[in-house]
Amino acid sequence: MKSEDYELMKAYSKISSKYSKLKTKPWKDFQSYLSYLENKFILPKSGILLDIGSGNGRNLILFQEKNFNLIASDLSFSLLKSFVPLPAQEVQILNNDMRYLPLKKNIADFVLLIATIHHLSKKKDMQKVLDEITFILKNEGFLILSCWRRWKPSTRIKMIADLLLFPLKKI
Repeated sequence: MKSEDYELMKAYSKISSKYSKLKTKPWKDFQSYLSYLENKFILPKSGILLDIGSGNGRNLILFQEKNFNLIASDLSFSLLKSFVPLPAQEVQILNNDMRYLPLKKNIADFVLLIATIHHLSKKKDMQKVLDEITFILKNEGFLILSCWRRWKPSTRIKMIADLLLFPLKKI
């Protein structure tokens, strides 16, 4: 494991308890975007849905009324341990690095990569994640990907607020 991966795991381990108490509902921006997509496209309503970088699974709440087999994948074991309750379905949980998805070719109908890929600092690692998704996603599958624009003013404000709420390092 690379030292930056270990540092990321340590950071999320440190904040996981507080994060899971405060972040219990789906991310509002993602919820709005999903509604927009549902009005514009015919999205899958069943099959296998993989949430890469799922954290505590809060975005999967939006899919609990649908007929998906849910798979949550995250590097942070601490966040996965504090998974939000999803009464309608069981969720398969994978504690793994997003660059190495332990799934078969063409298995996923829907993949979420929400506010996750920006944690990788190298372009080749980001490409590796996209290659893995291409491998597991069915030809008619659907990917929703979001990435923070770190230097956008409103994003910087959110990042500062998150750092104040969830400090990653001792000062």
